[in-house]
Order: sequence, then C-alpha cells, then structure tokens
Amino acid sequence: MASASGHTSGFGLSEAISTAQFIVMMTIVYFAGRKMVKEGLKSRAESISKKIIDAKLELEKIQFEAQKAKNEISKISETKQQMIAEVKLEGQKFYDQLVGEAKETAARILADSKLAANNEVSQAALKLKQEIVSQAVEAALKMSESAENKSVIHKGLVEQLTISGASSKLETTNGIA
Repeated sequence: MASASGHTSGFGLSEAISTAQFIVMMTIVYFAGRKMVKEGLKSRAESISKKIIDAKLELEKIQFEAQKAKNEISKISETKQQMIAEVKLEGQKFYDQLVGEAKETAARILADSKLAANNEVSQAALKLKQEIVSQAVEAALKMSESAENKSVIHKGLVEQLTISGASSKLETTNGIA
C-alpha cells in the first residue's frame, strides 16, 4: 500500500487489520449465510418433496380416474352391444311379422282371385248354356213351325238308320221293341 508520504513499505499493520476484518466478516457471513442457505435448501428440498408427493397423488388420482373411465367405456360398449343385439332381434321379429302378414295378404288375394275367376267362369258357362239353350229353342221353334219339315227329317233319319242296320237298336232304345 502506498502511504501519504509517498513511500512504500511492506505488509503493514493496517493491511493486517483489514485482512483480519475481511476474514472475520467472511466467517460471520459464512456461518450466518450457511444457516440461511441451509434453511433455504432445506425449505427448497421440502417444497420439492411436497411437490413430488402431490404429483404422485395427482398421478394416482389421474390413474384412478383413467381406470374408472376405462370401466365406464367398457360398460358403455357392453350396453351398446346389448342394444345392438336387441335392435337386431326386434328388427328380425318385425321383419318376420311383416313377411307373415304379406304372405297372409298374398294368400288371401290369391284365394279371392281364384274365387273371382271361378265365379267369372261359372257366369260365362251359365251365359254360354243360356245362349245354347236359346239357340236350341230357336232352332226347335223353326223346326216345329214346319211340321212338314219335321216329318221329312224324321223319315230321312229312320231311312238312314235302317240302311245302316241300326233301326232295331233305335227301336229298342226308344222302347218300341
């Protein structure tokens, strides 16, 4: 250090005092600071430990909730499958019912059609018979109008039958024999 007079000397008393003061101050800071640092580190360690414990608890809670959600999803899936099976069963029943009703309706329509067709055939046959009878009556009336034609036709028929040798058979069937 330089003195005010300008001359330099070696390590002196003032430097020793300054160094001793510095060492004492560092010792005080070290011991006082050590306690504060130790408490700070301890507090920080406790805070970190508490956060780790809280995180573990939160993780366990999340895992529990996740498992709970998985169980609920599984139940929902089972319920969905059950509902699908029920809907399929109901759909099949409804389909069978509709098909059965359609078959019954088709059978009824077929029976009604057959009955209507039979009625139409019967009516047509009856109409045809009536026309045939009407034509036969007209023909008979025309034939009976001329008695002369009748006896001529009768004689011709008998002659033809006699010629063919069927007169005896005709007489037998007519009760003449």
